[in-house]
Amino acid sequence: MYKSLSAAEAIPIFISYANAAEVAKNSFVASIWDPALTQVTRIDDDRQLAAGTGEGWEPQLMRMLQNARIVLLLVNDDFVRSRYCMETELPLAVERHLAGETFAMVVRLMENEILS
Repeated sequence: MYKSLSAAEAIPIFISYANAAEVAKNSFVASIWDPALTQVTRIDDDRQLAAGTGEGWEPQLMRMLQNARIVLLLVNDDFVRSRYCMETELPLAVERHLAGETFAMVVRLMENEILS
């Protein structure tokens, strides 16, 4: 069993994906997730953005990506077609990975193959 960490101490994992692949993202996370990990990690993605903060979505998303110790890039055709994923999230994840600031991993989502 893992020792519980505070929210500030939890290892942030950022999931980059195209919004059109949200069902596949949720299936992927459910298939790999161990409930015990919630004591030591935190999943961040665009669904955790806070509305009504006076801050737009992009600064919040960039902060999540900048603070992530692990970045999972869920790549499918929608990801490749997404200008934001390809021109913003992917290059920053790779840059941070090469600098040793995060561990970035590409996960290929297969079309028409959603885990149940």
